[in-house]
Amino acid sequence: MPMQKISDRWLASVQPQPKQIEYFDAAPGHKGLSIMVGKSGSKAWFLNYTGPKDGKRKRYKIGAYPGVGLAKARTEAARLRADIGEGADPLDSRRAETVAANEARADTFAKLVEAYLQSSKFKSTSASNRRDIERTMRKDVLSLIGETPLSELSRRTLQKPVEAKINSGAQRMGEAIFRYLKVVLNWGADMGYIEANPLPRRNPNATPMENRERVLTNAEISALWNEFPNWTAGPRLVAIYRLIVLTGQRSNEVAGLMRDEIDTTAAIWALPRERAKNGKPNIVPLSAPALAIVREAMAATNGDHLFPTDGGEKRAHIGNDTISNTIRKWQEGRGVADRWTPHDLRRTAATRMNEIGVQPHIVEAILNHVSGAKAGVAGVYNRADYIEQKRAALDAWAAELGRIVG
Repeated sequence: MPMQKISDRWLASVQPQPKQIEYFDAAPGHKGLSIMVGKSGSKAWFLNYTGPKDGKRKRYKIGAYPGVGLAKARTEAARLRADIGEGADPLDSRRAETVAANEARADTFAKLVEAYLQSSKFKSTSASNRRDIERTMRKDVLSLIGETPLSELSRRTLQKPVEAKINSGAQRMGEAIFRYLKVVLNWGADMGYIEANPLPRRNPNATPMENRERVLTNAEISALWNEFPNWTAGPRLVAIYRLIVLTGQRSNEVAGLMRDEIDTTAAIWALPRERAKNGKPNIVPLSAPALAIVREAMAATNGDHLFPTDGGEKRAHIGNDTISNTIRKWQEGRGVADRWTPHDLRRTAATRMNEIGVQPHIVEAILNHVSGAKAGVAGVYNRADYIEQKRAALDAWAAELGRIVG
């Protein structure tokens, strides 16, 4: 049982041995996390722990690599250790989930939802996300289709609560119901409640994409910078919004920032592939104001996540729902009619960089898009990361942003 300083590079290069070997994570704060490398080269993450009820040594399988990457394994292990510290045994929870799944087969949709609300998958999400999903399911979904047998669950039936909410004038809430249904149904399929998720990949009732081309004005950017911090959101959300604008990265990628992704000496953020939406790693140079925000966030917590939900080191990071709902409520309070979303901040950064003369392929590289100069066959021959060009662009954008916000 050797100790190993596990990194993404080591995981990609470690070779199988004549017998399987369990390597324990030597990084501080990750006690009990290990990866088992089999004779065939297969790799799986485990948490080794002492049962809180019986005092016996146990091993809990977190998942297989590379489906579960290093950052995700460490986050899940931290969550499990927190549960163990509170007296819960993860092996007992997994057995209970399996029993619940077996009992609920061929039963009602309401039972599937209740089982999901008791699952470790649900409990691993942020507190705000849990509140939103449970409230929405109980109030807007189960009242309409809860008694539907799982054997009769169809796409048409599942669209009823979505359409009911949209027809009442609550378009965004209808779209949220569709998203939450997909989460529950995907879990149900994984656990064997249903054969497959009946819903389509995209919501046919979603707002047309042309309504999502919002770019913030100078006045709106200035208000976000100078007025929003005086609201009740707290410093972590302020930092997240500002980093989205400064870096042009996605809101969930910024909110999930991990300590080991940051090189403060080189002023670099190395976004790993397992956290990138498109599965492509991205090197993001940090401008001076972006680096200052990151340093402050690192000093504010001892945990892996720079933006944890509770300010501690054992819980998941702030979620997309919190990021979206907070900025929506702030704009509603200010009487903003043409409201913008966190994704519009990313679009604004891209648009403004284009306006100050940054070349389109550099903007694409910053955004981690695979399009334009990097698409198709051209992408095979155009593998430069453009790190210095990206740094110059983001520095120029930070300077322009400083002029806008004063």
